[in-house]
Amino acid sequence: MPYAIKTWKQTPQDAEVDMAPSARSKCRDCQEPIDKGDLRFRLWLQCHKGCKNSAYFHSDCFYRYPETRKLESVQDIKGYQDMDEGIQKSIRASFGAMKKETDENIKSSQIDGEAAKEPTKKKRKVKKSS
Repeated sequence: MPYAIKTWKQTPQDAEVDMAPSARSKCRDCQEPIDKGDLRFRLWLQCHKGCKNSAYFHSDCFYRYPETRKLESVQDIKGYQDMDEGIQKSIRASFGAMKKETDENIKSSQIDGEAAKEPTKKKRKVKKSS
């Protein structure tokens, strides 16, 4: 898979943010077009063959997408430092809320997993003799 290695070296970032230069890109999540001048996120998604494909998102849709949860911090998003302070603040707030929700989901699934491990009594079926 030399092509996958090549594309990874060309674009090592998994996520990017910018202002949409045109209205031609479409959100991967909601399938609606992203208007010119709106905040636009891009995730580089790797297919099963190892090739990377870019997917664009609205800012709200970006935080709902499962691959976003793999990002460790807002510093992992290329172009974050180039945004205005107000936009950076909103990105940090949304990212923090997403991480908090993810942590709560992990904790609740761990609690549910422990409850599932408790033995349950099964009712035995009684065979009727004929």
